[in-house]
Amino acid sequence: MQMNTKSMLRWLVVGGFAGYGIYSLVDGMIDLAQQHGGHWVFRWLFLAPLTVVVSGVFLTISYFTFTRQYRRLCSLIAVVVAVAVFGCIISVPDWLGITDWDGPGAHGILSVVGGLLSILALVAAWYGARWIYRRAHTFLLKYVQHESNNAA
Repeated sequence: MQMNTKSMLRWLVVGGFAGYGIYSLVDGMIDLAQQHGGHWVFRWLFLAPLTVVVSGVFLTISYFTFTRQYRRLCSLIAVVVAVAVFGCIISVPDWLGITDWDGPGAHGILSVVGGLLSILALVAAWYGARWIYRRAHTFLLKYVQHESNNAA
């Protein structure tokens, strides 16, 4: 097999993402095992699976690149982008200070308005993430199909 720029870049992506995924998994689990303060249920039932999921994303990118499953890689990248957009949109009411309306000194109508705006932000975040997923997936697949047509 002759080494060219594409295959070298592919192996760099495989090695880099696999190395970082393994590093983040091992480092995260060691940090969780060495923590003595806090509640152990939160640590092992929430933080440990979260550590596995975050490092699993990097390991999955490495695996999909290694096995040349570029369409699945496009889907995974689109999901990651959609989750990031969902997190940004859902944070807008907090950035604007709208969630402060449900404090101890809030009036009844302000609590209702704040609750409705929070629900509206949740729905908007859901539709925004869905729209971004579809657009990102279509955009990325355009380049994967373009590459597979040139190879044939």
